[in-house]
Amino acid sequence: GVSRAAVYYHFNTKRDLAAAIADDVFERLTATVRQALADGPVEAVISATVEFVVEQATLARLLIADMALPMDPVQLLGRHRDALLALLRTRIAADIAAGRIRPMDPEVGAQAVDGLLRVAPAVLLCSESADPDHLVAELTSFLQHALAPRP
Repeated sequence: GVSRAAVYYHFNTKRDLAAAIADDVFERLTATVRQALADGPVEAVISATVEFVVEQATLARLLIADMALPMDPVQLLGRHRDALLALLRTRIAADIAAGRIRPMDPEVGAQAVDGLLRVAPAVLLCSESADPDHLVAELTSFLQHALAPRP
């Protein structure tokens, strides 16, 4: 609902606009994960992430298809990934201390959960027929088995 001139008044290039949009999306995803971890066990991030990706699928496809990102995606995602890993480390350490999950290096656990979280967008964005509920169930089950306390 705004003119092209208004957009370029705030963003010098299409790449600057894409970076601002991507930054906003990743900030909201980090907030979603923060809320999921505050409300439940570490595996709650799976359903929260899948729900977020489903809601943002059109925008994500646009960013990916346009490839207008102004820098290496790893660099663009870096600070958001650092925040996500910090949230996951904290939750994993607390769950280990409470005996809810098996003892492990919280950093390695956080990296593993982050890897699972990257599967959801890839599956959902690459296959329009992907079933989000099935994906949540399978990834959650996998994570629960991986984290289960040892007898």
